[in-house]
Amino acid sequence: MIIRATASALPSHSYDSATVAAWCGSDATFLCKKVGISSRHLMQEGESELELAVSACKKLFARTGVALRDIGLCIHVGQVRAQTIPHTSALLQHHLGLSENCACFDMGLACSGYIYALSVAKSFMESGNVEHGLLITCDPYSRIMGRTNRNTVPLFGDAATATWLSLHGTGLETGKTDLGTDGAGAAYLEFPSHDSKRELHMNGRGIFNFAVRRVPESVERCLRLNEVSKEDIDYFLFHQANAFILRTLCESMKIDEKRCPMKMEKVANTVSSSIPLLLEEFLPRFYSGQRVIMSGFGGGLSWGTTYAAFKGD
Repeated sequence: MIIRATASALPSHSYDSATVAAWCGSDATFLCKKVGISSRHLMQEGESELELAVSACKKLFARTGVALRDIGLCIHVGQVRAQTIPHTSALLQHHLGLSENCACFDMGLACSGYIYALSVAKSFMESGNVEHGLLITCDPYSRIMGRTNRNTVPLFGDAATATWLSLHGTGLETGKTDLGTDGAGAAYLEFPSHDSKRELHMNGRGIFNFAVRRVPESVERCLRLNEVSKEDIDYFLFHQANAFILRTLCESMKIDEKRCPMKMEKVANTVSSSIPLLLEEFLPRFYSGQRVIMSGFGGGLSWGTTYAAFKGD
């Protein structure tokens, strides 16, 4: 399966870190320099995650020219939704005008969700001979964060992305994937959705310790699965949690930071959308033979790492 192209959409309003720091009693300089986030887009009253996802898809269609009738699979990744029933991918099928023969389903995962969905899409498309697929991410954490919570609101931003997947063509050809879960750490990132008075809770230290332990292990397993070495990889596209975690991962794994691009400065941690946001910028720059590792990690606790090599001109 090949990742052909990605596109994104952001909410209309952006908030700088000085503003957000004033909400929650944080430090704007710390957020900009240590955490690596200077601003983030947050959804406003009247904006919806469905509209944001549709906007990302329409940008993708306009950019690539892929025919709607050819899409045989639509996966939506996200946990924060305006309605529980029906599944968001069914609403997207209708709003986008996809074929009624298009298989649509949702995946309730957060920061590891993009990698999980790539793995599921690959199996689905290759076994069912589905030529083209659509992978959509949108997880607007602003809907479940309290503005005075300094552990969450400075770190997250809202975004939607759409990815065109194909069995053939030019792009990143995906390989084998390492996936895992440690539910014992579930309380590190949780939201009891049936209690309207509660908000997203995050244990930042617990998430940090989880990431710096599990991600290097997952990367090593993925490299072995695909019979490549760390030196063979041109870019490591990690989930954009924050700059401090990514720099720590680079240091512990002895990876030059130039091979680990960061794109959270103006969008923050966009949950399942962070890796495809990176791809939107870097995919057009890749050339034949370049190889990447993509790794997502977060709520669950869960992680996923996959390998891909650029195929074509």
